Formats: sequence, structure tokens, C-alpha cells
Amino acid sequence: MSQNNRKRDITVGMRIWRAVVVLVAIALLVIFIPRGASTHYDFSIGKPWYDSPIIAKETFPLLKSDSLLNAELSNAKKSFKPIFEMNPQVKTAQISNFMKDFDASLGESVPQEYKRYLIVKLSEVYEAGILSAKDYDALKKQQSNAITISVKNEGREQPVKNLCTRKTAYERIMQEADSTHMQQSILRRCNISNYLVENLTYDQTRSE
Repeated sequence: MSQNNRKRDITVGMRIWRAVVVLVAIALLVIFIPRGASTHYDFSIGKPWYDSPIIAKETFPLLKSDSLLNAELSNAKKSFKPIFEMNPQVKTAQISNFMKDFDASLGESVPQEYKRYLIVKLSEVYEAGILSAKDYDALKKQQSNAITISVKNEGREQPVKNLCTRKTAYERIMQEADSTHMQQSILRRCNISNYLVENLTYDQTRSE
């Protein structure tokens, strides 16, 4: 065998040996590299998830459509309940003023049942809450469904539809008298609007 043939055989043998070493190394890596555990989950679209919570290893944004964002913002506005402070002394003072003025100027010409009716109605609108027209318009613009009324650090929820301004409080008292036998002309003589004062103040510090 010539010297060139021997060199060629040696070169081929080395290539084969290298190929074998590479294949063995790959096989060992495949065998000994740890495999991640896999878990099988059963789920159905639109059905509740019953398995343990799945938490992603990395955070990623959840992109929402403009319509969905607008709907969520609208719901947030409606569910937000601004805080208003109620002054209970306003109700006490104004009802007292009405009773004194009625007795002094109308007691002999207007039946007492009108006095009793108006005392009850004054109490009702003050308990519902009388706020400024500006604050009432702001609630409507914000699409708020309710507010929180705070009285001496105790809160209660009040639907916006039940609130009054001075104007709507007067209108409510007069309209509800239609269900009775009381005459509007006599009620107007009582000047009930003089005793309607705002008793709700927007609490900006606690609302924002």
C-alpha cells in the first residue's frame, strides 16, 4: 500500500471517530439534561376553572379594546360614591324657624294641618339631603348613581335620584301635596322656600 493510501485511510478513520464521539456526546446530553415537569389540565371554554391557579413566570400586558376601556371607565364612575358631609343642625334650625313664623303670622288664617304637613315634608327633604345645584349637576355629569352621606363620622348611602336642590325640594313638597286635599294657594302662603337651605357639603379631601 502506498504512503498516500495510508494517509487517506487514517484521515477517513479520524473523521469516523470524530463523528462517533459527537453522536455519543449528543446522546449523553439528551439523556442527562433535566426535563421540565409537564402537567395535564382539563378545561372547557366558557366553563369555570376548577384546577389550582396558574401563575405566569413573566408579566405581560393585557391589551383591551377602546370600547371595553370606555365601558369599564363608565362603570367605575357610576360605582364611585363621593362623600358629602351633612349638617343636622340645619334641619333643626329651619323647622324651628318655620314653626315660629307660622305661629306668628299664619296661625289664625291657615289650618294647623298645613303646618303639620309642612313640618313632615321639611324633615323628609332634609333627611334625603339638600345640596347645591352645582354639586347636583356635577354628580349627573359624572354619572354617579349614589353618594355617601357622612353624619358625625357615620356614613350611609343615598341614591342621587333621592337628593334635592332647594328648587327640587320645593317642587317635591308642593307636588306631593296634590295627593292630599290641601290647596296649593294656601301652601304658597307659607313661603316654604324660605326654610329650604343646603345641608350637604361636598367633602373633597375624603372623596379624592
